[in-house]
Amino acid sequence: MSNTSSFIPEIHLEPLVDDPGFILLSDLGFEPTAYSPIAASKPFPLFTPEAVRRIRAEIVDHETLANHMFSDDNNPCVVRGHCPDKARFTYNAWTHDAVKERVNQMAGIPITIVYNYEIGHTNIQLGPRGWAGLKAEPDMPSAEGNLAVDAEIEPTVYKVPNWHKDSYPFVCILMLSETSTFKGGNTFIRKADGTNLVCPLPPIGHAMILQGGLLDHAVSPTSASQERLSMVTSYRPSDPLQTDSCRLNTVRTVSEVPVLHKQWLDYRLKLLAERATKFVQTSDSQHLVEEMDRFIREQSNFLQESMKQMTDPVERVSTDTRGHFKNWLDAQAPTVVA
Repeated sequence: MSNTSSFIPEIHLEPLVDDPGFILLSDLGFEPTAYSPIAASKPFPLFTPEAVRRIRAEIVDHETLANHMFSDDNNPCVVRGHCPDKARFTYNAWTHDAVKERVNQMAGIPITIVYNYEIGHTNIQLGPRGWAGLKAEPDMPSAEGNLAVDAEIEPTVYKVPNWHKDSYPFVCILMLSETSTFKGGNTFIRKADGTNLVCPLPPIGHAMILQGGLLDHAVSPTSASQERLSMVTSYRPSDPLQTDSCRLNTVRTVSEVPVLHKQWLDYRLKLLAERATKFVQTSDSQHLVEEMDRFIREQSNFLQESMKQMTDPVERVSTDTRGHFKNWLDAQAPTVVA
């Protein structure tokens, strides 16, 4: 019998019956990139209801929230950096070969998770019961329970479209809330002519792939009376010779920075080693000096950029949604009478 952290495709991977379709960069008025002509996939099934419950249960664990919740002026409430230590099932799900195959199919090219810190980044907007409503089962407006005051919910709500480009070339956005009653909460993509494409809301357990490092996009404002949990896992092209456009400007203020920096450098140096191996395998002995000179200059720029991403100032400012949660959590503790 498998343990509770095992990902079993026959139980946890939702079958893909029909081709969901794609939004091409040309549909948005852009030229195809070296990565892929696909701007975004349309919503496709990824995880079953049982898998969604397992993933949600790991996110809403109070210890996870108290230690892995972050926020800044662009991200009201996120949970990240909890995989694999606090979320083994989530980690096993995203790294399973069957899920990798599904994600690659929807991206149009082979892509690879950047590193563990970017597995399972979860954006949280509280529902009508506030922190108490964060459970393995989605918090629906019709569910029983005391309603939260606005002051509890507001710190987690996107109040304006948060236009941005992601730190990584590709993202897979998984919906972990029931969207049938949603008002707002759609992903917008800015087209080349300045107008916006409104993406359809994925049903719960469904996902979409987006070239988020290239395209300006945002989440539309949502009603403050509905729960919205969406999980983002970030990817780069698997080919080490592709131009690497990863950066840290959107994630440093919502991360445990020393942990993020260690994983960032590990990945950058491993990528450099892969490129060096490819160079040895493919270099032309007749033009070795010229090719080596170009390789050194390109990889020197790569290493300098790696350092700049850790040290250059970022515009975003950290906020304290975690403090709001801890205050709520403390208030739930039973009063001890001397």
